Amino acid sequence: VKVHKTHGWYQGEIDFVRVMINTKEINKGTGVKVLLQKLGIPHKNLICFGDSSGDSASDSAIKQVIPESTLFITEDGDPHAINQADFVIDGVENDGVPKAVEQILASLTIIGQKNP
Repeated sequence: VKVHKTHGWYQGEIDFVRVMINTKEINKGTGVKVLLQKLGIPHKNLICFGDSSGDSASDSAIKQVIPESTLFITEDGDPHAINQADFVIDGVENDGVPKAVEQILASLTIIGQKNP
């Protein structure tokens, strides 16, 4: 199957089609929830970013399963996910995700001393 994609990160013809099959009971949200439990990480410490319609839908599923998480969706993301987002950030073309990560890291308070 030849598909001509003219937007996003690739421009030209591709020889594949991506198909995603999901069940109602298992999604990115349920998988992340199990992982957090196994690692002992509090749900409130989870931050999700979505920068495409597929990511946005998956991150929206995480928000539904783990409502304590913080969800960042780019302004050009899936409209349903944008409605569930805690924060709407700049789009992919404006490096929204890297900018948001930089701002989050810059706002962290460091406790303790730097090792020599």
